[in-house]
Amino acid sequence: MWSRVSVAVVGAVLVVGLFGAPAEAAAKPSKVGLITFTGASLSGTKASLSLRWPAARNARSYELFISPSYSGVLKAKVYKRTSKTSITLAGLKRGATYFITVRGVNGSTKGARASRVGRTTIVSQGSGAHAPRSVTTWNLCTEKSGCVSGGGAWSRRQAAFQAFVKARKPSVLALQESKVLASGRPTAVPDYTRAAYYSSKSLFLDSSVYGVVTKGDTTRDEIDGTLRECREADDGRYGCFSLGGGKYAVWAEVEDLGTGQHVVYVSVHLTSGKGDAAARTRRTEVTRLVDAVAKANPDGLPVVLAGDWNSHRNRSNDWQASVLRAAGYRDAFDLARSVGRQHHNSYNDWETSPTTSVTWGDHVDKVWVVPGRSVVSRWENAAPMAGTRYAAPLVSDHNPVLVRVSLD
Repeated sequence: MWSRVSVAVVGAVLVVGLFGAPAEAAAKPSKVGLITFTGASLSGTKASLSLRWPAARNARSYELFISPSYSGVLKAKVYKRTSKTSITLAGLKRGATYFITVRGVNGSTKGARASRVGRTTIVSQGSGAHAPRSVTTWNLCTEKSGCVSGGGAWSRRQAAFQAFVKARKPSVLALQESKVLASGRPTAVPDYTRAAYYSSKSLFLDSSVYGVVTKGDTTRDEIDGTLRECREADDGRYGCFSLGGGKYAVWAEVEDLGTGQHVVYVSVHLTSGKGDAAARTRRTEVTRLVDAVAKANPDGLPVVLAGDWNSHRNRSNDWQASVLRAAGYRDAFDLARSVGRQHHNSYNDWETSPTTSVTWGDHVDKVWVVPGRSVVSRWENAAPMAGTRYAAPLVSDHNPVLVRVSLD
């Protein structure tokens, strides 16, 4: 006779044979890599954001979290689930800032969340009726001693600058630290017209797209654009704004040769420095700038402010941005329907390996426009690349920021 112990052992063997061994725990997904925004749109009062992220190892699906708060997104409930590595979030508030993170899921096992990223939805936009034009803002770093020691003489970098202009053909070049391109020296910008120059700030126009608005009997061919003192020129609608403390901006009213539309473009370079004293100085400079632009533009023409603003959204003392927003301007980055390499800093410090800033990207070089009169189709950190690095030789310790915009 079999003992009770024997019967129990046989029963256990039968159960294991029928149902198999206990399943191993699902492999934990790796942390999701850097989230990238790929698109944005606005329809009526509702906005959308499109984003993508690298596939996480062992992840069969993903959970997305969203919040208007940087800290709150870590406490938020799952907003969306998807098996893909891209998604479009519709029905968002216009002009609202959202923070987003994503984690991979494998069964009941969940991976670490991606680093939090932020994006502001489009607040409003223009009609888009006018042909889009492109503006590139670029601090060329041509004259300071650190520019020569870091990047070499301008003669070594000039060909790379010319190659960029030839390849991208921006309608407007808003340049800072560009003294080498001043009157009396080779412009090194073939097929472009100097619209304004003073104190190392300059505006150059694609001569097939824009022309400076002239005064009296002056013809466009007679305009050199170089100002001997900081004021409005006598021969054309271009000039200089004094911002105090030896800081200036140049401006020009230009005519679109294809449509006849008039636009005011500005190139500005604000005081540098990370501390509060420098931030207060920049706030004063921007206050003077927006007041000067308003006085120089009594007809209310569309305005584009481009330059090296020496501050960015990751700084707690980015007070100048509040002045610009109060005056009706918005960073073109926040209005762009598509963006390129937004996590790469616009300041490269003469390094060909891009510096990545996660939440926003550190862009000291910006283009500001009025949202209700603009459709920004593209914002791009436009530095030429060689694989995953910036192409050498570097033109400057800043990258060009290129914006494509239709203006009303």
